[in-house]
Amino acid sequence: MTGDRGICGYGLRDGSYCKTTPEDDEHRCSVHLGLLCASCEKYEALYECPHDGTPLCAQCQHIAPTVHGPRPDPQDVVREELSRALEMCLERLNESERLPSTGPQRRDSAPILLQDLLNHIALKVLSGLAQPERGE
Repeated sequence: MTGDRGICGYGLRDGSYCKTTPEDDEHRCSVHLGLLCASCEKYEALYECPHDGTPLCAQCQHIAPTVHGPRPDPQDVVREELSRALEMCLERLNESERLPSTGPQRRDSAPILLQDLLNHIALKVLSGLAQPERGE
């Protein structure tokens, strides 16, 4: 009774799923069984890239026309943006010669740093640019 085993379920490029019944007790059909991710080559491929048909795992995605790679961790994206914003704020303070080295200077600089950080992040969020950089 092959109908009791279900379907392969491998994600196809067109957004549908492979409906072939797996042989024996496997979870994939013979075409998709044991297929590794073409990007990381570590994990089982679960779907085809909708852009070019490359087999990918759950951890990888289409990044650029010929590049596939790991999905970025949202927390890493936020940390990177905050790091860039802090670096820009410190450069601005350094240029203004108000770089905090004493207690009173640090207290005077805190509102400037906070406002610069808020402005930087707000602009990134509003413009939709708070995303990981993607190389080709």
